[in-house]
Amino acid sequence: MVFKEAVALAKDPNRVDQAQSNFSKAHVALSVDDPKTNDFGPKELKTILFLPQVTFSPGSQVEVQSISLKSADLSPVGGPLSIRYVLKGPGFEALKVSNGMWFKQNNQPALFGNGTEITGMGRVVFDLPGEVNGGPWEIEVSEAKGRFPSIQKKIQIEGMKSGPIQTARWDKTSYKPGDRAKLTIKVTNSDGTPLPDAKVGLTIILGGKPWNPESNNARKAQMERISDTKGLCELEFVCPQKPENGQNEILIQSRIGDSFLSEKQALPF
Repeated sequence: MVFKEAVALAKDPNRVDQAQSNFSKAHVALSVDDPKTNDFGPKELKTILFLPQVTFSPGSQVEVQSISLKSADLSPVGGPLSIRYVLKGPGFEALKVSNGMWFKQNNQPALFGNGTEITGMGRVVFDLPGEVNGGPWEIEVSEAKGRFPSIQKKIQIEGMKSGPIQTARWDKTSYKPGDRAKLTIKVTNSDGTPLPDAKVGLTIILGGKPWNPESNNARKAQMERISDTKGLCELEFVCPQKPENGQNEILIQSRIGDSFLSEKQALPF
């Protein structure tokens, strides 16, 4: 999620309900003040929670992103927070904390386009065990000092799997045209042990049409990889300008022996 999208959702919460943003309403949640429980007036901050997906497999990763804004004018927070992310399920609970600040590789603060430091933007990743109870789980996001109303969001964990598991993760949450994007695919057994030599096919759909950054041959839409000894393979490419119309997604398909795994993800640019 980008900052301007978060501002638009905070200005018009109906966009979340009506799914008029670029993201499915199933993936977005907005913190809301409850007059019945808030004796001291509206909270200082508003927070938008975004999940790239809401259905997960045992052994996969659950990525959670949030953007907090000042309630008064929807401007950046301007300082560190203590954002608490809790993932809860049957017999499982995990906590991660983020201060909402971003830093470059040289440890210098990352900046918004206007030159101010990026604040209020949290991102955490939970690693699900290979054996967990499936069904509805919950993610709760709050701030240690109560600076925004807590948010609860339901997700779905599929039942235990005994076969191979495929997970895919981008090295950033979003990209601009011209940025270099990297997608890492990991293929493992249900117990987390890596599966080398898996055949992984990757097909990018851009504006509703196949796009192969590695070939000018329109017939060769799929890119192919073989997982290494750690069960990993990667795809890197320079992000093009995003078309205004049509689907923008990537299809990831892995074949390990007689097993075949397939999933689609929205492109983060």
